[in-house]
Amino acid sequence: MPASGREIIERMLRNLKSVCVEEEHLDLLLGVLHRLIVLRPLDADCYRDRGLVLAQLGQRDAALKDLQNYVRMAPAPQDLPVIEARIELLRAEI
Repeated sequence: MPASGREIIERMLRNLKSVCVEEEHLDLLLGVLHRLIVLRPLDADCYRDRGLVLAQLGQRDAALKDLQNYVRMAPAPQDLPVIEARIELLRAEI
């Protein structure tokens, strides 16, 4: 069965995400993550990734919101202690 248009776009965005991470293009990466969340609003990992990028870009309030969403949405995330520590750091900075 051929991939749907939505699946092709998602695959392209995930590939672009990898390139942006590798090349450390945070502004472009943020745009890619915004689009991935539009396509997959229930994908907790997208919120985590965008929250971490927002934190790196100094957008604390938005980062905090995304990371809190990740904690609420993800079923037993393996990185929970790391993300909770990052949330606490962001709260301390605000």
